[in-house]
Amino acid sequence: MSVLRSPSETIRTSSSQPDLLNFGIAEPESMKKSIRKRKTRDDDFSQQFSEFKNEILGMFKEFKMFQICNFTATRQDLSSVKHQLDDIKTTTERLTAENIMFDTFCVKHNILGCVASLTSTVN
Repeated sequence: MSVLRSPSETIRTSSSQPDLLNFGIAEPESMKKSIRKRKTRDDDFSQQFSEFKNEILGMFKEFKMFQICNFTATRQDLSSVKHQLDDIKTTTERLTAENIMFDTFCVKHNILGCVASLTSTVN
C-alpha cells in the first residue's frame, strides 16, 4: 500500500483562474480564501414566536381567572357547609336537652304513679 502525499500549494496543476497568463504565479494568502456573505435564514420566526407567546400567556390568564372563580365558589360552598354544620350541632344539642327533660319527666311521672298506687294500696 503506497501512501501518496498531496502536492504542496506552490505546485498547482489546475486552477479556476480565468486569466491563464497568471496561472503559474502564486496567489497571496488573502486571495486564496473565498469571502462571501453568511447565509441568512429566509424564515424569520420572531413574529410567529411572539404571537405564540402572547397566545400562551392569554391561555394562562384565562386559566388563572377560571381557577380563581372555582376557588371562590369552593370557598363559598365550604362556608355554607360550616354554617349548616353549626346549625346541625345547635339542633342536636337542643334535641338532646329536650330528650333528657322528657326522660326526667317520664321517670318522675312513673315514680308519682308508683307512689299513688302504693298509697292507694296502703289506705
